Amino acid sequence: MDLSVQDTNLSIPKLSKREMEVLPLIAKGLSSKQIGDQLFIAPETVRMHRKNLLRKTGTNGSAMLIKQCIEWGLI
Repeated sequence: MDLSVQDTNLSIPKLSKREMEVLPLIAKGLSSKQIGDQLFIAPETVRMHRKNLLRKTGTNGSAMLIKQCIEWGLI
């Protein structure tokens, strides 16, 4: 089984501008409060962006989200 072969049929999801701003901050390991402070938005809003990112990418955690986005070249 060769895990290095990527399925080119997977389409990269369309992420909002704010989701693209939140994504690298998640990759840096910042908390929702820290991200909110940096972007001047509420931590609850950051959590909603995290939830939307997980849903749109079909991932089930931050580590998997970051891995998938790196493979897609989003970060």
